[in-house]
Amino acid sequence: MVLETWLVALSSEAVPGLPRWQQVAAFAVGGLGLLCSLKWLRPQQVQQRLILVRRNSPGRCVLAPAAVAGLTAGRAARLLLERPEGSAITVPSRSGFQTGQYNFLPLNVGPEAEALEASYDCTFLERQADGRIFDVNEWRLERGNHLWLLSEPSGELTRRAGAGRSFLVNRDGTVSPQQRPELALGARRPGPLHGLLYGFWPAATYMLGCLLVTASLTAAWYHEGKLELSAMTGADAVAPSARLPSVALLASRVLSFAGCCFAVAKAVLGFRSVAGSGGASLPLGGCEVLATFTIWTWVLMGLYWLQTSALTGAHLLTGWAPPDAYAAVLWVCFEILYAMAWMVFLVCWLVLIPRMKLVGAKAGLRLMLSGVVLFQHNANLLLMQAELVSSRWTFCGYHSIFCVQFGFIYVVFNWWVHATTGHWIYFFLDYERPAVIPSLMALKLAILGFFRIGEHCASLLGRP
Repeated sequence: MVLETWLVALSSEAVPGLPRWQQVAAFAVGGLGLLCSLKWLRPQQVQQRLILVRRNSPGRCVLAPAAVAGLTAGRAARLLLERPEGSAITVPSRSGFQTGQYNFLPLNVGPEAEALEASYDCTFLERQADGRIFDVNEWRLERGNHLWLLSEPSGELTRRAGAGRSFLVNRDGTVSPQQRPELALGARRPGPLHGLLYGFWPAATYMLGCLLVTASLTAAWYHEGKLELSAMTGADAVAPSARLPSVALLASRVLSFAGCCFAVAKAVLGFRSVAGSGGASLPLGGCEVLATFTIWTWVLMGLYWLQTSALTGAHLLTGWAPPDAYAAVLWVCFEILYAMAWMVFLVCWLVLIPRMKLVGAKAGLRLMLSGVVLFQHNANLLLMQAELVSSRWTFCGYHSIFCVQFGFIYVVFNWWVHATTGHWIYFFLDYERPAVIPSLMALKLAILGFFRIGEHCASLLGRP
């Protein structure tokens, strides 16, 4: 990790006798890495999300007279805005993202040069280029909720009239949901604390601070011997638990690897099938779904079991054991993935499914309760539990810091995805939300809690 190298190299106490030129070189590499990270994580152009506001709100969007005249006459018009002055309703130039049968593009308020061209038939606002229509997120007609440009597998499904897709173009230039004419489309306006307590730079500063703290603790604990990375040897990495034969451990790991291949393949193929039926462009051939945290962990579990299966097989056939340093890496990977499996499982059942039921997201709920998705959110925990039982792995409390770092790496990855696609995979990671820093704090505490579950399970098995 660049930050750890940077911090350790700067500490002459942590690395006694390290030549000054190596410290300076590490400082330069670390500083360059941080600058490059900030450059790539910051959006190239900040645009405000299109949301619902009160019709008399100062943040309401008012179409230019030419746009109102064109839309009400049934002609296509560029959605230029009179308010905010010099702006327009826009969409990212990138392809949309897929969730179930829906393909989305975020709707923003941006520069006039990127104005969206749309038509209006007294119900739907439709983009001329591809027939996508305006859609209120989850059809919740409430202030602050955002809008999408949406398509479904067929034009008939896309043009389903309802609360979130039926609009009024008013004479004053505002656009309202037909069922809530007191609301209108508007721009999400930054609050008075934007740039101080939330926004890109405050969130990035918090993240960098956390990474520096965790890197310093990692360096200190390593040199104090608290990480105990030598506690698990190469022989321990390929040996089964006390009451199991080696072939049982090998079989468990091979089956677990097969389960990972199944989960990832179904995710990619399913995403490709649904997106293709909706006419969505997939530059990565369906691998875009790998950006979700669940599939991220499945991929990493697959890499873990690919290695441990090969090592266990080699040990069974030849008696060879991997180096102790390699075993330490695998041990830490196991601890991280075990804690993340608990996170995926509990977030699915305690957060995602209850929230979908609460807001009435029936399509999303059907997706979450489908066989493949249930496998992806539950089988990972069963497989990791089988690994804990059949192997000699245990947990070291100080290794929880690696889990926290893993979680922060995924947050940074999400910021990069947003900077690249304009889409937030998880709303609570959006640094434009006032609660982003408390959300990141809660995420850190949750990760520590999931690691603690692993420690408790290991203690129940009598592991030191």
